[in-house]
Amino acid sequence: MSTSPPEISYSLSEAVAAEIRAEIARRGLRRPAFAASIGVPPHWLTNRLNGSVSINLEDLDRIAVGLGLNPNELLARADR
Repeated sequence: MSTSPPEISYSLSEAVAAEIRAEIARRGLRRPAFAASIGVPPHWLTNRLNGSVSINLEDLDRIAVGLGLNPNELLARADR
């Protein structure tokens, strides 16, 4: 009898988005101001943080750098 891996109820993109939302909140940042600081319109950030658009590697890099983090830090935190 084979055991299948447990079903994951969220994607990595969703987990990373949740960690980014948490980091923005921890820092007391306002999302529109943060979006402007990384050179994107507010809806760009909103779409990624609410899951309407998956976060790709370029997005992850842009957001992480804007937070002063390495993208790997956000991935590691999201993998908990």
